[in-house]
Amino acid sequence: MGLLPTRRVHRAVIDPEAFRRTAQDAGFFLDAAQLHAVDALSGTGNVYLVGPPGTGKTWLLDTCAAALPTGIVMRVHWHEFARDLHVLIREHHGLAGAVDHLLSGVGLLCFDELNVDDRADGIFVHRLLETAIRRGVRVVLSSNCRPPDLMPNPLMHHTFIPTIGLIETHCRVIELDAGTDYRTHAHHESGFASGRWIVTPPVSTEHAAESRPGVEVRLDGRSLLAWDAGPDHLGVRFGELCARPLGATDYLRLVRRHRSWTITEVPDLSSCEREPAQRFVYAIDVLYEHDAPVTIHSAVGRDEFGRRGAPPITGVARLLSRISALAAGNALR
Repeated sequence: MGLLPTRRVHRAVIDPEAFRRTAQDAGFFLDAAQLHAVDALSGTGNVYLVGPPGTGKTWLLDTCAAALPTGIVMRVHWHEFARDLHVLIREHHGLAGAVDHLLSGVGLLCFDELNVDDRADGIFVHRLLETAIRRGVRVVLSSNCRPPDLMPNPLMHHTFIPTIGLIETHCRVIELDAGTDYRTHAHHESGFASGRWIVTPPVSTEHAAESRPGVEVRLDGRSLLAWDAGPDHLGVRFGELCARPLGATDYLRLVRRHRSWTITEVPDLSSCEREPAQRFVYAIDVLYEHDAPVTIHSAVGRDEFGRRGAPPITGVARLLSRISALAAGNALR
């Protein structure tokens, strides 16, 4: 039996022409799968957009959010949700109070890049979605995973089955896959896509020691060493950024302090341990989401990076799609 709304709010109906106009202004045409999604998004029901990276899910979700008055839309990205909810739980004395605060006055909840791999986060997501549906808040989700594939860890998957059932019962699942990763056609003019992937020779241990960075960047009692750390730019080695015990919350703080980044000495995923590789995925997620230019220096070419295997981490396909938007080149000699 479905959840019955206990509160009526703005139904967040979106004009389908908003999608076509926005696409036309950006100079592209919607493919058949995207037009199918537009039909669903132009209704009043909840929608779950799923498909490989680069198929337009975030663009569709952003267009939904932009088509309605700002005051009734809550657009949430996975990493920011996980960070902010922990703070709100403390401020509002529990999960119920935090969710109530988040959804106050909201008519449309846009949840981008749903990717649950932690039991506590799974509980938070369930409460948020359950409360939104019960209140009559319209929900639009995007993910690279079909609902049954969420929370992939076999030791925890069973804890998320009720949430999967909630999504499948109350959301229309729309698959987006026209066989094209549109990020590979990015114009390299501004934002994240204006960054570069530069192939550089491997750095020897002796040279790495000589060029060790010397600017300390502090993060809530922790720190990393950078070779540049001004408001316009953060320059940091992969080992400092990803081998230290940092997380998406730390990368969110950094991207707000430093408008562009350079990450040097990035190894291939096949030679990484699991934790540093997962942190690199999260760092690129944050940079992409905030449209921050990033230049990456690696001994491995962009199109070869991550193709020879990776440790068991989540989001590899998303990572490879996002770095494909970067212009590829070689270091100047």
